[in-house]
Amino acid sequence: MRYLLVGLLIGLSLNPATTRAENQTVSLARYLSLANEQGFDIIYSTALVRPRFKVTFETEQPITRDKLLDVLHAYQLDLKPAQGDRLLVVRRPVEVRGPIDPLTFPDTVAIEEIVVTSSLHEFKLNHVTPAMHLDRESLKNRAVVANDAFRVTSRLPGAASNGVSSRSAIRGGRENETLILLDGMRLYEPFHLNRFNQLFSVLDNRLVSSLDFITGGFPARYGDRLSGVLDIETVRPAELEPFTELGMGLYTASWLQSGSLMGQDYLLSVRRSTIDLIGRLAETELGSPAFSDLYFSMDSELGTGTRLSTSLLWFGDDITINNSSETEAAHSTYGNTYLWFTLQRERANGSTAETRLGFATIKDDREGYVEKPGMVSGELEDDQEFRVYLLNHSEVLYLGRSRLEIGAGYRYLDAEYGFESELSIDPAFAGISNYMRPAEIDLHRSYYGSHASLYASLKIPLARSIYVEAGLRADSQDYVEGSFQTEVTPRFSLLIHPFLGGDLRASWGEFNQVPGIHELDISDGVDTFPAPQEATHRVLSYARPLGAMDLRLDLYHKKTWNTAPYFENLSQTLTLVPELQVDRWLVTPGSVTARGVELSLSGIQGRNEWWFNYTRAEVEETVNGRSVRRSADQKHSANLGLSRKLRDWQVTAEASYHSGWPTTRLALNSPAPPVRNSLRLPDYLSVDIKLHRRWQLNNSELRLELGITNLLNRENQVGSSYAMKGSELVESSTSALPIAPFADVFWRF
Repeated sequence: MRYLLVGLLIGLSLNPATTRAENQTVSLARYLSLANEQGFDIIYSTALVRPRFKVTFETEQPITRDKLLDVLHAYQLDLKPAQGDRLLVVRRPVEVRGPIDPLTFPDTVAIEEIVVTSSLHEFKLNHVTPAMHLDRESLKNRAVVANDAFRVTSRLPGAASNGVSSRSAIRGGRENETLILLDGMRLYEPFHLNRFNQLFSVLDNRLVSSLDFITGGFPARYGDRLSGVLDIETVRPAELEPFTELGMGLYTASWLQSGSLMGQDYLLSVRRSTIDLIGRLAETELGSPAFSDLYFSMDSELGTGTRLSTSLLWFGDDITINNSSETEAAHSTYGNTYLWFTLQRERANGSTAETRLGFATIKDDREGYVEKPGMVSGELEDDQEFRVYLLNHSEVLYLGRSRLEIGAGYRYLDAEYGFESELSIDPAFAGISNYMRPAEIDLHRSYYGSHASLYASLKIPLARSIYVEAGLRADSQDYVEGSFQTEVTPRFSLLIHPFLGGDLRASWGEFNQVPGIHELDISDGVDTFPAPQEATHRVLSYARPLGAMDLRLDLYHKKTWNTAPYFENLSQTLTLVPELQVDRWLVTPGSVTARGVELSLSGIQGRNEWWFNYTRAEVEETVNGRSVRRSADQKHSANLGLSRKLRDWQVTAEASYHSGWPTTRLALNSPAPPVRNSLRLPDYLSVDIKLHRRWQLNNSELRLELGITNLLNRENQVGSSYAMKGSELVESSTSALPIAPFADVFWRF
């Protein structure tokens, strides 16, 4: 994969002809940024400064404090002195006429102020369950490859990533145990190079308004996954001023546009990879990884308090790739389409209702071969297609000082599988796998069925400072065992606020995961679905501000029962065709236990924003009566970051560390299967930097973003490759990303 991230910096010179205007209309957020460029130091939250707020001003006149106050007062906002010379945007005191959520404002009918910080984690009292929240500013300042929002979450407490994939494992779970939602629509495999370590997510981070990352004990409205939730909200078209933005970078070229169509506000994003183009310029012979994605949304106001949103997400890959020794090669075409309609209604009493109708399809075709003389040879052809039709409805109701959430959903699913393979393993390596591997597989199967869900969750204030959320969820499906099977899972969370100057949260719940109809391991010869998995979460969390710093401490324990069997490779995770390798292994755990402690600190000091987190964790599987470390077990992990404004540049530096993951060493002519995960890889460390700057060009704007991943070019080993040289088995290490630049230039007009 190393070649995917090696490129030449691309220069782009833009000098548009524009006409100077005396008056200019911009968003309030942009107006505050211009004020900061003129010497102010204003911080604000996007929860207060909404994108739809507009300001018209004279461009040649300086921005004064009086002008700022006039603008903010128009939107019921104000300025408050903060630390040093900083100014904080707060809400002006207003009388609240509608119902009050007692979990958000427990004992008052007036909002005195909202204190805002730029910390990585934002904690909301209306979420009794502990959650981590990232807004657009937090995402923009993170130093990750291709500005991928999913990669940012891999550096948060509770997440484990091998440093190559943008997909993470959450608190000891497997990577497919995280629920991913985009504006309420579930995304099943939202990754480019999906069959090749999910190198990039399909979502442009400029589309993201906010991201909630829940790593355990999530409430009843989230279901069907065991470990975590990634809940993404996009920027609403109605909140944007019309613009067009063109982008060119080392990984993607993009076109982003907001405007009005037939009187309705819309947002359009189109991206195409540039990795394959750069690969041609470099005359590489390692393949052609091309991918594209498209996102479109439109908001239609149907009346007071009623809005219809139409959303379309399409993404596809056309990839031909081989390794440097040409012993493995694969070709994949991958296409996904999501179309959904969301009707949102807000009643006069503050209650809300949401109805969603949607459709999704996944088409995944793949072929590949392995040719390792003296070890293994084989080829495969894998064709899969999956469709889902869904209808969901949810409501939020206020019952005095309590809040009730109820919802129901229905999905009809069907899938078609076609898989053929031939495999020949040298007798000297036949004993490495722990299960019989047929020389030929020829499976063609079709499946269909339904999934229905129903949930209710009640938030109640028990006392002045104690709040409880109790929920119950039921999930039923009929495609696993041929008849409807129902799993009922209770959830319970407690919040004490204030507690020693902060928030103390405790969560307990049961969770289940039915295998997705698209998740059948048919490429390993499996044509039946495993039984639903079950897990119990116990989480204790404490968070509080300490001056200009925020602190959070989490303790968790997760026990998984009826764990589904799965396949993995003992020594090498970055192979192109994992099913044809000699070290393919069937893992059949009876249970999985994950436990850990997570510490997070973040804050603002002067012109610096910083964050730090540390996790001590372990995860073990019980296999045939003995405990075995799971392959994603990382005992220690830490992330440290600093973002600072230096003149006109925003500069971010971040270091990520974790203990080496367990691994297995292979041996020639072994009389017995190897001992799985008996060794550990070396520790992982990556130092990354990012710089970005804006230039105002009359009626347009130029933005440059530059960065380097793995600045120290450290060889972070993530596995081992084996090859026969004569009569000897030679081992060589496989590393994560080498030093890799990323650069993007954007022109907005």
